[in-house]
Amino acid sequence: MRSKLAARTVLAQRLGYNVTEAGDPRCPAGKEIKTSVSNKGYLKFSVPRRPGDRDRTVFVHQLVALQWFGKRALEEGTQVRHLNGCRTDNRKTNISIGTPSENQLDIPPDLRRRRVRKGVRVAAERSRRFSAEEFPQGGNGVGPGAWGSEIDHLLHN
Repeated sequence: MRSKLAARTVLAQRLGYNVTEAGDPRCPAGKEIKTSVSNKGYLKFSVPRRPGDRDRTVFVHQLVALQWFGKRALEEGTQVRHLNGCRTDNRKTNISIGTPSENQLDIPPDLRRRRVRKGVRVAAERSRRFSAEEFPQGGNGVGPGAWGSEIDHLLHN
């Protein structure tokens, strides 16, 4: 098992929590559970660990993967994939497991490109800010123009 997150998912399954083929989580009594959306856009719910102990967060897509693919879903280097790229779509037909590369390829190409551009912009802005504040003479070799025209072109388009 690779993390506390995986341990929480196994705990939820052992306590009787499950997910329907439509992607709706159910408590041990069979009733639908109220979910919320995490700051990264995934559906989650809380499971009490023990009476009087604080609740533990379980992600619906992790429980779906454990339920349908078994312990393989929890192996190191394995990620749960949303085949259509929608993080809230937890239907059995939309969930698979795979490598991080396969998981990235599930994201629509235009969205992948936007994420990359945003990351380049943020990195360049941090570099410029750091260079200007900490090394006024540009002693670290990083600053405006230091990455060449290709990066500057991305920043200004």
